Amino acid sequence: RFTYALLSTVSILLYFVLMTDFTVFSTQISAFTLICTRLVRELWLFLFATTVLSIAFACAISALRQDDEHFDNPYNSLLHLWKIPVNMLDASAFDDMEDEHAPLFIALWIYITLVCTFFMSVFIAQLNSAYQATFEDMIGFARLNRGAIVVATMSSVPDTRWNKYIESLELQQRIEFGEGDIGLAGGIQMFEPASLHPTTQESVKRFAGTTAKDAPWPSEEASAEDDVIGRLNKLEKMMEKSMKKIQHIVKGGSGSMMSSSRMTGSVVGSALGSSGSGSVGSDR
Repeated sequence: RFTYALLSTVSILLYFVLMTDFTVFSTQISAFTLICTRLVRELWLFLFATTVLSIAFACAISALRQDDEHFDNPYNSLLHLWKIPVNMLDASAFDDMEDEHAPLFIALWIYITLVCTFFMSVFIAQLNSAYQATFEDMIGFARLNRGAIVVATMSSVPDTRWNKYIESLELQQRIEFGEGDIGLAGGIQMFEPASLHPTTQESVKRFAGTTAKDAPWPSEEASAEDDVIGRLNKLEKMMEKSMKKIQHIVKGGSGSMMSSSRMTGSVVGSALGSSGSGSVGSDR
């Protein structure tokens, strides 16, 4: 009966572990799941180091000359040492230990310092560094995981259903770049507001003439109009950079603006002073 109950518990846990495959429907949840699996290695290292240290201190404490019932043999010592990091050991066990069992109290103090302070700090630092190293690529790994599941599922899709799906995409039809501007085929058209990504320069270059394959490609000759457009584009980029700098200064706070204005005033004042002295010298 106990074995059946234990196997039932393990099977239920494994069933819910398999349900983690449903996290692929959300990229953020899938990325979080992958990060957790990547950080499990750091957790195992921490548990391994804590276990080795606990066994060492359990054997050493049981060798002391003391009559404490919590630490009278290696098994009880190990059991109660494992209770200390998770705060499961009653604090009353340490009340009379300082006076009656000073060596035992010192050994436990060293163990608590190593495990609860040193090992725990190292574990947190490792988690932080491992998280920063893996977080930047986790969204991409989550998408690759979703793609792997999609590819594995495609083999079970019937051919008729797959062909019907391909026909519904209408990939053979050409896509419009704009209203009346027919482009290439083999894609899926997506609409978005015109103000979402404004562009002032046409990315598609068009040339007048025939579209025959044997006709030579027209040469792109730079004209005066193109030169003027290029200068206007450079001026527009310079204005955009200036606006970004102004917005950054405004977000920095009034203090930074006051300091920058004072610096500007001092520079202007020194410039005016130097120009004034130069003009006086020239008059003389």
